[in-house]
Amino acid sequence: MRFGVAFYKKVPIFRWLIAFAIGIVVSFYCTIPLYAIVLAALLSVGTIVYFSFCSLAINYRFGYVNGGAIMLLFVCLGFAILHQYRWSNRSNYLGKFYTGAQPYWVVLQETPITKTKTYKAKALVKAVYVANQWRSVKAQTLLYFYKTDTIASKLQYGNQLIIQSALQSIPKASNPGAMNYHEYCSFQNIDYQVFVASNKYIVLDSLEQSAVVQHFQQVQQFVLTTLKKYIHQSQAVAVAEALLIGYRNDLDKDLLQAYSTAGIVHIIAISGLHLAMLYSLLVVLLRPFKNLKGYVYMEPIIIIVVLWWFAFLAGAAPSVIRSAIMCSCMAIGKSVQKKANAYNTLAISAMLILVFQPFSLWDVGFQLSFAAVVSILLFSHELQKLVSFRNKLLLHCWQLLCITMAAQILTLPIVLYHFHQMPTLFLGTNVIAVPLSALILYGEILLLVVAAVPVLPVYIGKMLEFCLVMLNKYIAKVAILPFAAFTNVAFLWPQVFCCIAALLLLYGWLYYRQATYLLTSLLCFVVATGIGCWDTLQKKGQLLAIVYQVPKQTAIDVVAGNKYRFIGNKAMFTNESSIHFFLQPTRIRYRLYNLQASTAIVQHPNCIYSANKKIILVNRGFTVPKGHTPIAAHALIVCQNAPVTIPQLRAAFTFDQLIFDGSNSLWKISKWKKDCDSLHLRHHCTPTDGAAVIQL
Repeated sequence: MRFGVAFYKKVPIFRWLIAFAIGIVVSFYCTIPLYAIVLAALLSVGTIVYFSFCSLAINYRFGYVNGGAIMLLFVCLGFAILHQYRWSNRSNYLGKFYTGAQPYWVVLQETPITKTKTYKAKALVKAVYVANQWRSVKAQTLLYFYKTDTIASKLQYGNQLIIQSALQSIPKASNPGAMNYHEYCSFQNIDYQVFVASNKYIVLDSLEQSAVVQHFQQVQQFVLTTLKKYIHQSQAVAVAEALLIGYRNDLDKDLLQAYSTAGIVHIIAISGLHLAMLYSLLVVLLRPFKNLKGYVYMEPIIIIVVLWWFAFLAGAAPSVIRSAIMCSCMAIGKSVQKKANAYNTLAISAMLILVFQPFSLWDVGFQLSFAAVVSILLFSHELQKLVSFRNKLLLHCWQLLCITMAAQILTLPIVLYHFHQMPTLFLGTNVIAVPLSALILYGEILLLVVAAVPVLPVYIGKMLEFCLVMLNKYIAKVAILPFAAFTNVAFLWPQVFCCIAALLLLYGWLYYRQATYLLTSLLCFVVATGIGCWDTLQKKGQLLAIVYQVPKQTAIDVVAGNKYRFIGNKAMFTNESSIHFFLQPTRIRYRLYNLQASTAIVQHPNCIYSANKKIILVNRGFTVPKGHTPIAAHALIVCQNAPVTIPQLRAAFTFDQLIFDGSNSLWKISKWKKDCDSLHLRHHCTPTDGAAVIQL
């Protein structure tokens, strides 16, 4: 039994953070008038002010009312922050003036990135031409230029363009369980995209550049150029770029998956680990100057400036900002010889991130970063107490292992939900990979420092390349082991909350030694297990046809229970990368594990039958039957630019809906949709509406 002040009273900022986060969630999912939130905030402020003038006796007796008012105020603040952050809620939002025909004025926010067939860049829309004048607006769009456009290849950050090509909303198309790209872009206030033809834009002479952004882009370019100059193996230099500044455009997808399977993807995703390494390096480098006058003030200033400079160079991801704030607090606390409460410091960093980027709450990196730190703070000490060592080296190794294990405890439910896998060899891989990555990181910094020195960078580059190649080979071999990870795990978000609650209650039992915490924790685990079992039983009886959205491909899974049969292009069936990206998330969500046919559903070349329904596949070789009696079908799936017209299908079949998949040309789908609208036919277009799930 622990005595003293209750744990939750020691971390008031953490409680306010929870209320603030609830406000953000409510603002995102609920439609509540802003005036109602303002009234609730005023009521909260009035209550807080009233209690500030009351006696201690009243405050003690009705303290819960005052506490509730403070929590409600933070809920209102979270709601208001997200409402204001959304550009679509502002009076000068582009969507309120743009009709699709006017030219618009944009500023490139980055130098275009080279893709397979296009150049891609994010741009800020500054103005739109309305009623014979330029009207100032605000919106962000993704610009795509064709590789054949020679002018586009020379564009850079800050270029101003006037474009005539019509802006398009980012499609909501996605497959169940897969990444929702529309939502991902909207979280960054990007609502439009456009493919710009070479004759549809002009480049203005002037540049609009931020000196700060330009500085970081120049430094990033220097880093990339230097690394590529002295590290020649392609995968080695890709990992070096990711490890040092978080640049991942050159990373091979298979290598990235190998790091994820091995449980060390945090090494190539800039995180608190990198800031901690840099912080340790700075402390060591500044130690020789500790006898200088004013060192106590100079050290934290230098550390904070360098850490924040690196954080913005690395892209200012939530995990990096969190670590930068915490390291800054550590540096300040060390200089004034005071130790801050780690939980309150963590809560402050989370609050600051959410104030400026409230959509970070849905960012996987944000969730994993804060869960990992909380998990380390809660469980690492408890794990260390299990074994004691007198040898300092063994003790240090055991502490590192405990930190690694503790970090996995609260992050595991989140990893299972987002990535559907659980690495089993993370302890062994981290023991080798983390120290080696620290050596590589310090080596890269040294390489950049001595880049202008003759000969020396060549040898440093060779050493780094050797270490990186060895690291990649080690990870690749670990990842192909059959027991390297439990994969294809279907985990629901209610299970995530139940498991996290159970783990926190388990810590409560370890802290207070009260049986109530342990029993409640076990109950939460039972509920989480029950949810999984219930979902599994529900999926046992499913009969479905899933028409996936895959660009230029036909991909259909015919599902009976947890069995499925694939219908579509053979190239799609054998392409592991495409299966992993497009099909696997949906198969995991619907718990599809057995690739085999089922007697509950019969499939013929152009028909899919169940006991109650029939689906017709209308493809390139399909011939529309001619007869007097229309054939009854539940749905028609039109694919591969089938040489048919909607009136022909209407005459030959009776059906509930038409489905156009991604193998069709967009212009042809557009024509078919117009015909459907004129004939009042229900239709579903996977390129714009996402995958179609048909109940059989």
